[in-house]
Amino acid sequence: WPLYYGWLSIGTIIQILFIPYLFIGLKNSISSAQWRIIAFSFISFFMGMSMFSFTIRHSTYWMIFAIPLIALGWERYSGNHFLLIKIMAGVVGGLGILYFIIKNSL
Repeated sequence: WPLYYGWLSIGTIIQILFIPYLFIGLKNSISSAQWRIIAFSFISFFMGMSMFSFTIRHSTYWMIFAIPLIALGWERYSGNHFLLIKIMAGVVGGLGILYFIIKNSL
């Protein structure tokens, strides 16, 4: 089981690191009719799953639409990719430290 939870944790961290690209992809998909269908499908599944059940097996429904949007965001982003990943890694690290501080203080 430790290996399973290790892979699960790594996958979650990778998902968090690519959140900015998802938002960039969603923003860029509005201007194209072909991408608008994928964006609407992603938003529909994501909102439906987050409102009712947000388990690992249900994330596969919206993840198949998120991956192309993340790829679109990666492709259309004109800034420094490494800097954006470093910023998100700092956010994840800061939230992790905050979590451990709160957990150990209770």
